[in-house]
Amino acid sequence: MPPLGGTAFPTNRQDLQAALTQGLAGAFQFPPGPSPVELLGDDYPAFRVLRINLTNAAARENYKPSPPTAPRQAGIRVDELHIAGTPLRYAQAAISFELAARETVLDFARDQGGNLVLFPVAAQHGSLRVRIDRPNLDALARALVTRAAEEYEVDIEKVELQLTSTSSRSATAAWRVTAKKKVFVATVRTELHGTGQVVIDDALNATLSNLTAEGEGMIGTLVVGMLRHELNRLEGRAFPLMAFPLGSIKLRDLHIDCSAGLQIDAAFGS
Repeated sequence: MPPLGGTAFPTNRQDLQAALTQGLAGAFQFPPGPSPVELLGDDYPAFRVLRINLTNAAARENYKPSPPTAPRQAGIRVDELHIAGTPLRYAQAAISFELAARETVLDFARDQGGNLVLFPVAAQHGSLRVRIDRPNLDALARALVTRAAEEYEVDIEKVELQLTSTSSRSATAAWRVTAKKKVFVATVRTELHGTGQVVIDDALNATLSNLTAEGEGMIGTLVVGMLRHELNRLEGRAFPLMAFPLGSIKLRDLHIDCSAGLQIDAAFGS
């Protein structure tokens, strides 16, 4: 669901271009350059091409897409839809993704916060590819762990995450964290390690489950005990792997490959 700026739904090509540009600027920080939105075709509300270029854009920390509320309003039709970030940056990680679809229908809607969005309703056919190499997967995991550890004054120095495919939609995870904590006047380093499971659904959300953690030595055990609440909070939590939710469009033929980090390939459409 690409975000739209403004308070009223667009009614012409110029309004749509401006709303998309404004909405994207609120969700991502873009490098200097041309507008990330390209619209081809002047027969509003039908267009030949809509391209959204998120390459080297950085997701803003406060951008959290939420589901739309009813009712929706008829929006636009696009012969060719392209959304790509090669890469898109999140925290210190770089995630590459490419979405291409044909004969796509997108309604106008408002999310639960009242913000305007383009809601994908249908696509004749399309493909999706997401890639995160191992160093960036570690960086993404580190960003997640660091946020959880800050509350407990634990400094995270290194995170290593190893995924192993168990099916076309799931993987096991083994992780190791090097952390340090000040105890009285001394700073003590320790290693934590654990396991978990990752399952990816049709909306391209990764859900974590069966999380375990152990610490080495007395300090490691202490830190794990402090972080136990955060682990429980992460249990069963879903994390979106897409810059935008896919709306009513459901993925099929989804396959994940963990041989060099995380790669997801999927098709969708009727």
